[in-house]
Amino acid sequence: MGRNINGEFEFDVIRHKDTAAAWSQELKVIFVLRGNGWLHTEEGDRTYAISREDIFVINSFQMHSVVLEENGLAISLSLSPSFLAAASPETEDRNVNCKSFLHEEEKQQLFDIIRKDLALAFRAWYKKESELSIHLRSRVMALADDLYRYFSENVENTGRESGRERLRAAVEYIHRNYREGITLADLASQTYLSTSYISRSFQKYMGVSFTGYLTQVRLFHAALLLQGEGTVTEIAYESGFSSASALIDAFKQYRGITPGQYRRNLGKRPVTDNAEEMKTAEGFSMAFVSLMKYADKAEEAAEPVVTGVCEISVSTGIVKRQLRHTWKTMINAGYARDLLNASMQNQILDIQKSVGFRYIRCKGVVDDDMMLYSRDVNGNSSFNYVYLDQVLDFILSAGAKPMLELGHMPSAMAQKKVQFFKRPSFISPPAELEQWRLLIESLMEHLIGRYGMEELKKWLFVPWISMDMHLFGLFVKEDFGEIYSVTYQEIKKACREFVICGPGTTLLSLEAAKWFCDLCRERDCIPDIFTVRSYAAIDPEEEKSGLKLVENNESFYMAVDGDEDCLMHLRRKVKDFLEAEGEGFCGLPVLMDEWSNNIWQRDLCNDTCYKSAYLFKSIMENHDSYYGLGYFSISDQLDEIAPAAEAFHGGFGLFTQNGIAKSAYRAMQLLSRAGDKLIAKGSGYFITASENEIQIFLHNYCHYDMLYRYRNTTNLTKTRRYKVFQEKAPRSFHIQLEGVRPGRHEVRRYGIGRKGGSAYDAWIDMGAPEPMTKEEEKTLMRLSSPVYRREEAEAEGLLKIKASLMPHEVCLITISI
Repeated sequence: MGRNINGEFEFDVIRHKDTAAAWSQELKVIFVLRGNGWLHTEEGDRTYAISREDIFVINSFQMHSVVLEENGLAISLSLSPSFLAAASPETEDRNVNCKSFLHEEEKQQLFDIIRKDLALAFRAWYKKESELSIHLRSRVMALADDLYRYFSENVENTGRESGRERLRAAVEYIHRNYREGITLADLASQTYLSTSYISRSFQKYMGVSFTGYLTQVRLFHAALLLQGEGTVTEIAYESGFSSASALIDAFKQYRGITPGQYRRNLGKRPVTDNAEEMKTAEGFSMAFVSLMKYADKAEEAAEPVVTGVCEISVSTGIVKRQLRHTWKTMINAGYARDLLNASMQNQILDIQKSVGFRYIRCKGVVDDDMMLYSRDVNGNSSFNYVYLDQVLDFILSAGAKPMLELGHMPSAMAQKKVQFFKRPSFISPPAELEQWRLLIESLMEHLIGRYGMEELKKWLFVPWISMDMHLFGLFVKEDFGEIYSVTYQEIKKACREFVICGPGTTLLSLEAAKWFCDLCRERDCIPDIFTVRSYAAIDPEEEKSGLKLVENNESFYMAVDGDEDCLMHLRRKVKDFLEAEGEGFCGLPVLMDEWSNNIWQRDLCNDTCYKSAYLFKSIMENHDSYYGLGYFSISDQLDEIAPAAEAFHGGFGLFTQNGIAKSAYRAMQLLSRAGDKLIAKGSGYFITASENEIQIFLHNYCHYDMLYRYRNTTNLTKTRRYKVFQEKAPRSFHIQLEGVRPGRHEVRRYGIGRKGGSAYDAWIDMGAPEPMTKEEEKTLMRLSSPVYRREEAEAEGLLKIKASLMPHEVCLITISI
């Protein structure tokens, strides 16, 4: 899950059916997050019942097993002997006797200290409270100090640890092959130790014979299997026992009961209130709350807030480069039918007036709700373009050009009636490809007849949906190839100058992307613009964090990427890919046709001022590196999942479904004021200039913490949404502008943060009313404007500007010149 840089300590998660090693050289601190289970140790050959919030320690080289019930979950922190010895050599001669479950509630005060220490250490790790490892090490060291202060006891030094270390290869072989008929001779051949040495060493250093150790390992696995429905005979053979009788005898010898009694006891365990997965209404796990409440209650002296200072010296007379502001090339409006909604139209008109995008992209052009294609009772096809014409007329009236994704598939034409989303969108190849071709032919004839050839040359066409949808088993890539190539040919047959975009890939599968390029060369259907998309999502297995992604049925099975610069890194990846593909693809413009901070449509952080900082960072750092950055999307009115009753429900949009501007929209408004000359750019700042003004853009972005990236949270509610980020200090910027004309200059400051510019935070200050009255909605619209201040500054060839930003805050400073 998480190991520190020198392998000194490691956090890990223990789940049902995870088999903890029977021994290890590390000291382990284990806290039960939820559910019940059992701890079996070599001391007195004891088995203990464990439950939620129990905390206990497994000493170095202590044989043990931890078994959890089906919904059980625990967290462990392993401390290496070298880490403990470096801190205090005396620990080598001491064990820790810490088992909270042996004591009554009134005697838990000392154990609460250990719980608090573990919670603070875990928080320091997953929130990255400091860039320096010394902070995390100090938290872990405090835990070790309290363990040995309150729970240590002297042990006789018998050389057991070094002896056990020599047996490591033998023990590991047993754990890998316990199902087989292992003998001393097998171990000797595997470890190059004599059989007599192995036999003596097991008894001397492990406190049990070789046969006894092997039997206990098999028992550990048998106990796990007894939680299932297998018969005793099946479990005996699966665990390495020669017969059911052998398993029964071993259970009686080491557990004092039969396997049948053990299984019956499992069924008698009381079901606690925590037996079921605890989730928020939005589907986020609350599994770590039981531990992290001890961090919240910790009575620590307030630590001083350290502010990072960024000193910037800029010559205003030197222009780095001219800016094209390609992030304003395109924005997503969602599904075509939504553009007939008056509220959506007002939102689009708002953003076009304040920002002004060249293209408005809409999906679902041939979905059933557009009523574009149907068949009568005799099977005859008919086409109706009324709704589509209204959508296109509106986009043009808003001062933009359409970018049309010709998807998904009319139900009357679909091979399979597969609805991936809640809305009537069928993701399927056509039953007859010729019918699809005729649909595209008819569509192009209609568009040319209504809008003219020259107008359509300014539009963008996407032949079908994203190629990546085949990764979810909705169709095979060969189906995509057929539909894409046929559609491409029909569009180009109408006019070779019509602009085609594709394939809308995340490049998660390079193999599929290469296949697409080969197909395009083979069938002469290379797109004019290569399109990619990013929702900062990764396969949970890719990161090997050890955390389990909390699933729900309204999100793809993806975690949020820990890479804060994933947009930048994706652009480099795409560039390298296209260059490697060579002919036809090298040098193609790259359009990000969809992007956002994650794939979750109910991420409550989407409503907060975090999103404004995310947009500032993403657009500033990737300015003009793409042909366009198509943010997804304008509005929360997106019917891919069931609509939410609440205004601030965590949707993708820049506006709530009732038209309230979020902080993300306010951020776009500020960014649209950038000049056409780049003066300076760096971590957290972007300075531009126009003819009579300098614009300074600043942000203090904070990324999601490790737990939240996997949909786990310790404290996220509708009114508390800022505790799921990495710890970050306030940041100050000291900026010196050289070459400014002497005299007084007007300085204007616009800020977005929790104190202004964020409709969500204003809603919290209003008492979080739900549902809102019309008066409250109007008040929020007014309060969502950025904080504004005007001042004057004196320059004598040098102008000094200072600004301090709290986490998640952004700022625009304009200076008249």
